[in-house]
Amino acid sequence: MRTSRVVVAVLTAAVLLAGSGTASLAAKGKAAGVGNSLAKTMRDMGFDYQHAQWTSQMTQTEEGGKVTKTSSQIWISGDKMRMETKDRRTGEQMIIIGDGKDEYIYNPKEKTATKMGAMMRGMFTGMMDSEAFQQAAERRKNAKKSGTETVSGKPCTIYAYQQTFGGLTSDVKEWVWTGKNFPMKTIVSTPKQAMTMMGMKTTVPASTTESVVTDLVLNKAVPASMFELPKGAKVQDMDKMMQGGQGGEDEEEDEGEDEGGDEGGDDGQGKDQIPPEVQKMMKGLF
Repeated sequence: MRTSRVVVAVLTAAVLLAGSGTASLAAKGKAAGVGNSLAKTMRDMGFDYQHAQWTSQMTQTEEGGKVTKTSSQIWISGDKMRMETKDRRTGEQMIIIGDGKDEYIYNPKEKTATKMGAMMRGMFTGMMDSEAFQQAAERRKNAKKSGTETVSGKPCTIYAYQQTFGGLTSDVKEWVWTGKNFPMKTIVSTPKQAMTMMGMKTTVPASTTESVVTDLVLNKAVPASMFELPKGAKVQDMDKMMQGGQGGEDEEEDEGEDEGGDEGGDDGQGKDQIPPEVQKMMKGLF
């Protein structure tokens, strides 16, 4: 199952959404702090809405005919955000909850939550603060108009441009809600190519990813409960686990897992103690 790749793709789409149709970071004179929440970083980058919620239907087709279809629901309110992504074939679900201070990867099946570490948060906020993002923002700003079309009931202007992140170059086509600067449909076509991320070299297969926004609601308050972890969720800290510790905030439950996790801490990496859903997401980055 490749839900991890799709979650990363959705997060990256949120990164791109931040700058759609707005002034670049340099022009605004702001800096996206790596320590900021993802929602705040998006707004610092030009996302114009204090409150927003929408559904995105995404289809990713890789070379060889592999197809992944997911549905994602996203809610944003101030510095808080929630994203629920579900594989439409297997029903596997992953939820990211940002309470304004921290982001968590929540597994509803296991009722566990992993606090997103500085590395992963920095990867996305850093992406928005990078020179590559600035170049992409400028390319989007100067993108060629190729027509108009209505998507999900919204009149859109169609733009085409190229973007490059992490050495990966893609052709992008966006259907942007005219006057609202909100992408209602996006098609990203990426040819097979080699790339390097965090010092790791890999070959990325050719793919086409299409996402369509439905049920869009802007500037309507979202209930605060949407950005809270469910009661009883066992919380673990990704940074502590990466350093070889359990990282659990529930001491009583953690004691019951110590015996099964000691071997994974011998090399100082804590690999065996990292929850499967986090391993999947990290693997999907490469």
